[in-house]
Amino acid sequence: MPQSEVKDPILHQLGERIKELTALHTTAKVFQKRNTLPELLQEVVSIIPPAWQYPEAAAARIVLNGMEFKTNNFRETRWKQSASFITTDGKNGVIDVYYLEEKPPESEGPFLAEERNLINSLAEMLKIYMDKKLVEDALLESEERFRTTFEHAAVGITHVGLDGRFIRANRKFCDIIGYDCKQVIGKQFQDITCRYDVETEAEYKDKLLQGRIHTYSIEKRDIRQDGTPVWVNQTVSLVREPSGEPKYFIFVMEDISDRKRAEQERKKLLHDMGERIKELTAMYRAMEIVQQEKPVRELLQEIVETLPDAWQYPDVTAARIMFEGHEYKTADFVKTEWSQVASFHTYDARDGLIEVVYLEDRPPEAEGPFLTEERDLINSLAQILRSFLNHKMAEDALAESEKLYRTLAEAAHDMVYIIDESERLVYLNDYARDIIGEDPHEFIGKRARGLYPPETAERHESSERHVWATGEPVYFEEFTEFPSRSLWTATWLVPVKGKNGGTTSLMGIVRDIDARKRAEEAIVNAEKEISKCKKTPS
Repeated sequence: MPQSEVKDPILHQLGERIKELTALHTTAKVFQKRNTLPELLQEVVSIIPPAWQYPEAAAARIVLNGMEFKTNNFRETRWKQSASFITTDGKNGVIDVYYLEEKPPESEGPFLAEERNLINSLAEMLKIYMDKKLVEDALLESEERFRTTFEHAAVGITHVGLDGRFIRANRKFCDIIGYDCKQVIGKQFQDITCRYDVETEAEYKDKLLQGRIHTYSIEKRDIRQDGTPVWVNQTVSLVREPSGEPKYFIFVMEDISDRKRAEQERKKLLHDMGERIKELTAMYRAMEIVQQEKPVRELLQEIVETLPDAWQYPDVTAARIMFEGHEYKTADFVKTEWSQVASFHTYDARDGLIEVVYLEDRPPEAEGPFLTEERDLINSLAQILRSFLNHKMAEDALAESEKLYRTLAEAAHDMVYIIDESERLVYLNDYARDIIGEDPHEFIGKRARGLYPPETAERHESSERHVWATGEPVYFEEFTEFPSRSLWTATWLVPVKGKNGGTTSLMGIVRDIDARKRAEEAIVNAEKEISKCKKTPS
């Protein structure tokens, strides 16, 4: 599918958990109101649909001892999730959640396993609320359960006074910030917050105190006792007195440093693959241009116009080619101090050069502001020009240029292939053997779908059709079972455009990301365990 449609599974999971925590927290606040029981139950039932995965198609009902409370859109369907409860004085109750239209199957019909936990928790909260009005022991039991959860939770939990000082903190919180629990009490929360995040957090706290929001969640950096930063996801709510006056804040903190590192690695992977695609496209486009039956001057001008897009900062890139005293350049070319040059010399002693400049300063890389791969690219382009100019009218020019391109592709630690308009493979590099486990030469001239199992091939053909139709590249990650091995791969499908701007072929680059995906999977599983602890009502 297109890159824009790919969802980050970690962010989606966190979003669902936040909705569930919000429902629990909002329900708890409703219980603090001095409403009649019918008013309370009607308000609680309105909280339920937004906490489910498909809120626009959800309806809810609470039945208690013959009384019925439901949302305005309520009707019974075959997609139902229920949780029953019985109060200590013998009243039977049930919470029903219905989907008004069919949704994809999950753990329990169309419902998530976490939604089962959530509806059970809501039922339990209703039971506890009504029980504690009858028996004081129910309140004591709830408080004991809270203390146990607080002390043994897999997430950091702390209470912070209105003056910003820590009142109480559990062991996990202290472990995250690297302090002994006795050292934490009495400290200001600003003492452990990164100075870049202090102002943002203060603004959110003010909104809580003013009643403009009921809770907030932010990703921020805290500073451990040893001075090192730690990334956390922090959810904060405000506890109020029965009179409505603010009492103290509850901070729930999760260490997300591993996820942040994974996100940075993924971002770097996407950036690196994007740069390699631009470079390969420039090489391929240059070889296409030199095959045209045109005067040399026209071909050199056409090539120079393609160069800026292949560099890391195309918006501030200009280029020129010098040959036989003639200059071929982009319209914005001027000499600057940020220059990268590659010279070439023909067999008949004619000299030329390719020069790429940045029009403004950029961060330092391997060669001034230029990447190592850009040095390799400009050198390869210079060799292509040298070969082309030496053998303009000979078949050897095309053969040598294509060999240079294929050498670049063969040197890559990625599977690189090209598909023509008939959807057949015209090129597949030797590294493909490491991905598919078979001889890549056996696939040349065959349909590209033969590289993959049937289900995977259908997804690839759908993505290929999208690239042919839109002229836009597509990136996707998938788990594929090849005959000799199974692994996660990242794939870029990129259009190779002809002179008229139309797509003439597709280039695919496939990278082995199995190690990274398995690391991300471990992080997701850990966060699921953490989210279960967050659902325990306080």
